[in-house]
Amino acid sequence: MEPSHGIGGGRMKRVDVHAAQLGLSRNEYLRRLITQRLPAAQPRTTVDDLQRSAERFKDALDSQVMDNAW
Repeated sequence: MEPSHGIGGGRMKRVDVHAAQLGLSRNEYLRRLITQRLPAAQPRTTVDDLQRSAERFKDALDSQVMDNAW
């Protein structure tokens, strides 16, 4: 087996063996493996999120408010 995109033939053979054991094609096996290993996408911060945060903490720099909080 020839190397595939910089991956040695021995490793590709192991990929093929694992895929065959699961009854999957190489591509499907690799797709599933990558999907399982990648972390879930992190939610993005929106303008609304920032506006809510700014509203909620608008007096955080007010020393009198902070003194009363503790």
